[in-house]
Amino acid sequence: MTWWRGLKIFAVVVVVGFVAWTVARDFSKVDDWSRIRPDARWVAMSALMTFCAGLCVLVSYRSLLFAYGARPTWREMMPIAWVPAVGKYLPGRVVAIAGAVVMLRKIGVGGAVALGVVLMMDMFSVIAGLVIASPLLMRPPLSDRFPGGFYVAIAAILGGIVLLHPKVSGTLINFSLRRLKKPKLEKLPTTRQYVPSLVCAFLQWGFAGLSTWAMLNALSPVSLWSWPVLCSITACAMTLGYLSIIAPAGIGVRDVLFLILLKQILPGLPDYQIAATVVFLRLQQTLIDVTLAGVGVVIMRKFGKTDFESAP
Repeated sequence: MTWWRGLKIFAVVVVVGFVAWTVARDFSKVDDWSRIRPDARWVAMSALMTFCAGLCVLVSYRSLLFAYGARPTWREMMPIAWVPAVGKYLPGRVVAIAGAVVMLRKIGVGGAVALGVVLMMDMFSVIAGLVIASPLLMRPPLSDRFPGGFYVAIAAILGGIVLLHPKVSGTLINFSLRRLKKPKLEKLPTTRQYVPSLVCAFLQWGFAGLSTWAMLNALSPVSLWSWPVLCSITACAMTLGYLSIIAPAGIGVRDVLFLILLKQILPGLPDYQIAATVVFLRLQQTLIDVTLAGVGVVIMRKFGKTDFESAP
């Protein structure tokens, strides 16, 4: 329908325009970017924490495949986890999902298991991110603006725990597969088999929060006691940015959420520190994503095709 397509285009333009205006307004508060001299040691630590968060995703991915009976090696998993991930920089992220499924099929993982695991990985990361972000509703000024925020946060945490249960998450994945007209997963892992992947899903956000904390310290000292709330802020900004389908890699949406939340939740931070931190985190994440994808391509070209025992 022509009118529906036009409405969607209009909505995209409005959202992107608003995000661009907000980001430009906040970044303009940095009077002179040339005067900002981040401490290289803290920047390096931030990059290391971002890399560790990526390793958690890799371990979670492989653990989940093991739970479904596949036996990928670390050499096989690195390209699968890192190369398709750059597809998130394209609108819709279909390329990222399809690319991971295709690569899993090439090493012998069945179609239903491949698609089911990729969807479940996304679900674990998103739900874990929302659970960790929920406590922000209990902190001022958000708790002042949303009087029922405490109860919403508790409900979100409990709901997230329920959704992450193997029987519930497995049922949701099978429902998604049926909607996509794909065969369902006949056998679901046990709770014990799920545990390593779930632990890594939450550890991912712990390292991401440390990355934000280290980057803030690159400009001005920030207490380590701020780490828990920075985990919540980082999880909220990155998860909601990821869920904004119209923004590739959450560009703009994630950044403006970082700006707003850091300013509101940690009002003692100067504007220049917040704005510069958001810019540096975005550049760092992009460079690490591209670098890891390049490493994955090199591994594929160097070692060629591999085989392992896989689930049918």
